[in-house]
Amino acid sequence: ESQQLQALSIGGGSTVILASGGSRAVYTKSLTLTGDTAKLDLGDNDLLVDYEEGNDPLGSFDGSAYTGITGMIAAARNGGAWDGAGGITTSAASADYQTLGVAESSEVIGTGTALWGGETIDDTTVIVKYTYGGDATLDGKINIDDYIRIDNGIANSLTGWFNGDFNYDGKINIDDYI
Repeated sequence: ESQQLQALSIGGGSTVILASGGSRAVYTKSLTLTGDTAKLDLGDNDLLVDYEEGNDPLGSFDGSAYTGITGMIAAARNGGAWDGAGGITTSAASADYQTLGVAESSEVIGTGTALWGGETIDDTTVIVKYTYGGDATLDGKINIDDYIRIDNGIANSLTGWFNGDFNYDGKINIDDYI
């Protein structure tokens, strides 16, 4: 069953593990992972962070690393090994075939509201989805829509999962296709 939390705060050295089942989502208004060793293991579940407009926790690439929620996933992913000391991780990942994708809900659902993981979300929600590597649109499959996203990301020098940065290295290139 999905969980609705006002806030989720995990202290340094602590790990919160969601039971596998794939049909769950943690919905929260605030997510804090303290220090470099706090960890949230989503297993095969999703995370929804509904934020106040103007306070986007998704993050961006600052030239050396991702910030925000994207940075937390990149830290835990640790180049694909999923053995980072902290961050948002998945114990269900397998050799980049299954992974965590992240996007702004306004990119995925557009404006308004939609049902996601059993929760009603709006266009100010960050979606973290357990999915296939390469699933830019977070719809749970890899198809032409995902190839269009990565081709557009390369052509326009974009960053972020939704634009094709599937390995969280801050650039979209052949490594993301592979």
